[in-house]
Amino acid sequence: MKQFEKVLSFWENHKKILLISCSALLAVLFIGSILIAVFSGGEFAKTSKTVGVKGLLQLNESQYSTNYLTGDKFSFDKENADITLIAKDPAIDHVVKIDKLPASEYGFLVNGQGDVIDEANEITMTDDITSVSVVSKYYPDLKVNIPVNVISTEGIEFKQSLLLEAENAKLYKDKELIKEEDKLVLPEADKPYNSSAGVPAGEECSNGACLRNFQASNMRVEFEIVCSEEVEVSFIIKYCMRPESKAFGEYYKVKLNGRENTTVAGVKTAVGTGYFTPADLATVTLKLVRGVNVISFESGDSVGTKNPVNLDAISLSCDKAVLGVYSA
Repeated sequence: MKQFEKVLSFWENHKKILLISCSALLAVLFIGSILIAVFSGGEFAKTSKTVGVKGLLQLNESQYSTNYLTGDKFSFDKENADITLIAKDPAIDHVVKIDKLPASEYGFLVNGQGDVIDEANEITMTDDITSVSVVSKYYPDLKVNIPVNVISTEGIEFKQSLLLEAENAKLYKDKELIKEEDKLVLPEADKPYNSSAGVPAGEECSNGACLRNFQASNMRVEFEIVCSEEVEVSFIIKYCMRPESKAFGEYYKVKLNGRENTTVAGVKTAVGTGYFTPADLATVTLKLVRGVNVISFESGDSVGTKNPVNLDAISLSCDKAVLGVYSA
């Protein structure tokens, strides 16, 4: 009893000092608990592990699209993707290697910046997007950029058929684009690439002109077609005949979106005279993708051909109004 009275008396005599001391102690303990939670909970640990990290993110196997119309969703198959991560983290004494990165451990960046987006279909494609990056969530400096081509359909008239003139297509020599005015004087003023330059040749061709005089030069002609949906089209090549018949692949390597079309390569040309007599190659079927499609004709030593037939035009048709002309 006396002991309790002593404690009570001590409290009464020192109450003010004891209250201040207890308050200070509780504050210290509270701040300490916050610091422990931050440093042990991973908030700072995760940041420190991304400082000075070197390595790579490698897409071993992945399926994604690079051509889009505005309003499309970005397409990347996370479920079947095979991605390897290798990182040298200063905070860890060994190299971090994950042979197949879990889908939950990576996301996407638009134009290489902003917040990491978890799912591909959360990204709506707009014409200011030039790339989408696959990025590690834990090591955000490790990423792979996927260049994309996004175009607006504004102003494009979609039709069931298109007739595209060769003289209006993009023309490259040794991978350099030839200007429209230069088509009229190169390679020789009296034998220009574009036969509409006042030279009496090609009047019977579509639009009264054709592309000609490629000889053994490394030339490439490109036609760009926009499709509002994936579609199969009937494809006809309009050209000028030669005195002998050859497989078209002996004159040009015809490619659709970078892949050579072996069906076109095997079709024989007709026999004619004069070098400017128009003809149609037998119709073949092409499968065009949604977005921009590039049909190219390559000729020259670089692809093993030379002196091709003069190229008049191409014709595409289908049963839906989904074909348009893209102008960059």
